[in-house]
Amino acid sequence: MKQRKRNRVFISLLLVFFALSPLYAAKKNPFARPAFLSQAKAQQKATEEKKPETTLANISLTGIINGSIAIINHQFYRKGQKIGILTIEEISANKVVLESRGLRYDLILNLSKIKKKE
Repeated sequence: MKQRKRNRVFISLLLVFFALSPLYAAKKNPFARPAFLSQAKAQQKATEEKKPETTLANISLTGIINGSIAIINHQFYRKGQKIGILTIEEISANKVVLESRGLRYDLILNLSKIKKKE
């Protein structure tokens, strides 16, 4: 009988130990990201940094909508958005002003390709 009681106490202590061990092992910040997620994010940032910089040579102003939305390389942009390292500073009726590293560049809408219907 004593042996049986000792076994129960031993099993109870083991159960308590195994139940509480994850709590003691996780004394780190419980809200911290797991290591594999932070490594994936670091790899993603590294690949983003390796992307070629956007240059003026491969940017074309396709259109402007209501003087507030610019269509550049067939994508829609508003004032303040970035295209690579270039920031859209101003959008007017026929031009877009881009800024990068203190230099300003004008993209002028070329209307000569558009034919007017008479």
